[in-house]
Amino acid sequence: MLEVKLKQMDICRICKTLICYSIKANVTQERIVLEGNVAQELIKKLNEEFEIEVIQNYNSTYKEMPKLYEENTYKKPITHRKVEYGEVYRCDFGTGYGAEIGKLRYAIVVKGQDDMSGTTVVLPCTTKPEREYVYAHTFKFSYENMLDYNLKIVGRLKNVVIADQIKTIDKCRLGEYLGKMNPGFMKEVKKIINNLFQEDESKLQVDFREKLKKEELLKDINISLFLNIFKSNKEKKEKIEEVLKLFGFNLNQNGVQYLYQAIYIASENHYLNLEFLSMEISNLNKNIKKEEVMRFMVARVKERIKVKKGVTIRFIHLISQFLEKKEI
Repeated sequence: MLEVKLKQMDICRICKTLICYSIKANVTQERIVLEGNVAQELIKKLNEEFEIEVIQNYNSTYKEMPKLYEENTYKKPITHRKVEYGEVYRCDFGTGYGAEIGKLRYAIVVKGQDDMSGTTVVLPCTTKPEREYVYAHTFKFSYENMLDYNLKIVGRLKNVVIADQIKTIDKCRLGEYLGKMNPGFMKEVKKIINNLFQEDESKLQVDFREKLKKEELLKDINISLFLNIFKSNKEKKEKIEEVLKLFGFNLNQNGVQYLYQAIYIASENHYLNLEFLSMEISNLNKNIKKEEVMRFMVARVKERIKVKKGVTIRFIHLISQFLEKKEI
């Protein structure tokens, strides 16, 4: 790790120089922190373009700057640049591919303060939207939405903050600080971000329900009631009883108690073989052979579920899978 202080701290130009060398770095108004193996060519370039004032922890044979290195001068641990939720910066997004946002533009920080991390999360802004963005908020910087509004810094142009272009970036991409948005504005931005992810979650839930509707074993079952059983905070044994009742099983009928046990054992031990399950149940019920257990279970399931192939083990597997799910 190498800490460098330059006479000319032009963050944008410095970042562009560092990107050419593909080196991990943290750039602030006070210093640059370079990680990993630092090429002598990069040190020479920084010195030529920005004039190095101080360089610490640089153990090298590079002899053009002997006064810049003082052994053991760096004592305090290095922390990353502090950026706070709602702050606005000029940000170099680099080259965008396809529909990605790129180039130098305003960015709003949407991650809480974390000076121990070299990255942050931002929403990019654009003044020239080429299309209608679904997850976006159009605004002008003003006294109404900024805590430290300065017309000379942020300008008069209308901006669009784009939620579906949310990005994790290295903090070295952040350039000039432009101000901080107020809590009211950030509340609106948060709503847009939440809508973006909630729609994805809702779509997954809809797709999941549609998939269940196509499940042959559930064709005569109310899917909502079925899922609600597994969403409840009840004990596993109670859930098994309720789902068997939903399918129309009589819990007092001979053989249904074996089916109940099979589902419970399968959910605990991941057994997917009917013969093994029948053997386990036979061991628990000393007076009945595994063949009888299997015959009773198959008979009871076929009475309730009119599916031809492997219906008993498929039914046991389906219910045990839902019992294992932590989120439905």
